[in-house]
Amino acid sequence: MGKKEAIEQVVAKSNASKKKISAIFKPGAKTKPSIFKKAALKSLKKSKAKQEADKSIPAALKDLKKKAELDAVVEASGETVHCRIVSESEGKGKYGKEGMVEVKSLEKDGGEFCQLIGDKHTVVTCKVSSLLVKQDTWLPVKEWQPFSKLSRKSKGEALYMIGLKPEPFASAGDDLMDLPSQDENFDSQHMLLGFELLRWQFKDYLEEVAFIDPYLTTMYLRDEDVPQRELLKKTIQDFGESDSRVLLCPIWSAKTICHWTLLTAERVEGKWSFRYRDTLADPVEDSLKKACSIASLLQKEEVSLKIYNSFQQVGSTCGLWTLAYMMEEACSLFEGLASRGHPNINFLRMKFVAWWHQLSAEKQKLEESKKELEEKAEKISVQQEKAKEKALQQLSKLKSHTSAAAIKAQQMLEANSKYFKLQQLSEASRYKIEGKALKYYWSKE
Repeated sequence: MGKKEAIEQVVAKSNASKKKISAIFKPGAKTKPSIFKKAALKSLKKSKAKQEADKSIPAALKDLKKKAELDAVVEASGETVHCRIVSESEGKGKYGKEGMVEVKSLEKDGGEFCQLIGDKHTVVTCKVSSLLVKQDTWLPVKEWQPFSKLSRKSKGEALYMIGLKPEPFASAGDDLMDLPSQDENFDSQHMLLGFELLRWQFKDYLEEVAFIDPYLTTMYLRDEDVPQRELLKKTIQDFGESDSRVLLCPIWSAKTICHWTLLTAERVEGKWSFRYRDTLADPVEDSLKKACSIASLLQKEEVSLKIYNSFQQVGSTCGLWTLAYMMEEACSLFEGLASRGHPNINFLRMKFVAWWHQLSAEKQKLEESKKELEEKAEKISVQQEKAKEKALQQLSKLKSHTSAAAIKAQQMLEANSKYFKLQQLSEASRYKIEGKALKYYWSKE
């Protein structure tokens, strides 16, 4: 082949592939990536390898790495101590927050600001006076129990404590009040139901806490003459002389508006220290006056009170706020102040509604059981009455009352004249019959 024919073949091949002639003769030099492309590919490979390596690292090790980084930051800043923000004046976003604070910051004046470093590198600025050093004796925050763990025994005990448990051969007692809507306020019974919910949830915490029935204080604080007022007064004073570490006393006022507030008494060095909470923007004077009266009765000297809290309610939620503060008071004895943070009223409402439905269903079951037992007892009593009449008829026909037939008839008469014995009654029934229940000393009217 001549030179001319060879060039023509190369040109034809180039046109067919749309490539330059030089690319056909030197394909490796023209198709390999540039230096910049090589660097990009290498970086991409490294990035993918790092991602694969990170996937293989357990989450716990990542958390430890973050903690180590945080500790390094804290150590670099100097000696630190674990603190908690316990003042509501810092706002709901900061109240209850925990973290590390430099010791030298705590030596500042209470009105000055310092920084609290949280677990996730969060930095919170607050006043020095709002901080409390975390104690070794504080317990971890206790989680709420699910209602799947609520036994029938616990439900029966709660109904009994409120005076709503149906008992065979005893009066029916009060009815369970309907659930209050979001626009309605709590009744005294709702407050009792709420406290029993807290008693079930935080039973261990409430062993040193006494709850003063709001019905008791409401009756005592009435303006008009009330029967047994001296008995009511002595009952309240007995709380003051008890061994309880904390007293929880919900205060009900209906003079200007219907409103719940909370009076807490804590024993400090043999004397009562009081905290009064009112969640309205414009505090109710009548409620404060009543709280001062109860506090003076417990302390046996004149007591003046100031509002302790800063948080305020939205809507008719004073009953739920009172429950939330009762829970905070009980938990703070073991978990430290502000262990629950800002009260979650919606969460508490949800728990209260579920609790109400649980007790309502249990009360219905007990009422059905009561009815069944009483109907059964009625049938037995009718049978016994017939047997008694038959025995009397047999005795009247017998001339000798010492014969075997007479003795048998007499035994039948005695056996069927005893419908039940006192010791066969339940404890709650005997409690009511003997008149020991406080509610039965006077009428609600």
